[in-house]
Amino acid sequence: MPRQLREVVFVDGVRTPFGKAKGQYAETRADDLVIKCIRELMRRNPGLPPERVDEVLAGEEFADAVVADIDAAMDLGVSGVPFFVVDRRYGISGAQPTEVFSQVLTQAWAESHPPVEVVAGGDTCGVDGTC
Repeated sequence: MPRQLREVVFVDGVRTPFGKAKGQYAETRADDLVIKCIRELMRRNPGLPPERVDEVLAGEEFADAVVADIDAAMDLGVSGVPFFVVDRRYGISGAQPTEVFSQVLTQAWAESHPPVEVVAGGDTCGVDGTC
């Protein structure tokens, strides 16, 4: 069954703190860490409807998409997180600087949208009808 495409909107980015094993966060529950991120995202983006955020976080609306993403990652040989796949051809493993993402996205775009090669020149008219 083909996956239904949905509009994805990048709102903002906040991450949980990280540390060494058995370090300062060893006794902290993961859900306690993530709630701080959600609160910060809501603070930064007052236009987000809180009831929709609660609905998405508490529901199973995207469960099938998550399972499909996990399956696709396994098919590609991904074995850790974070891992980013661009155009099913490029993989970015681990936390990388913004420049790495920019380079990969630029390269993927250029390869999927090659420039048109003009093989014969001649007179042309503009879109406004002027020649």
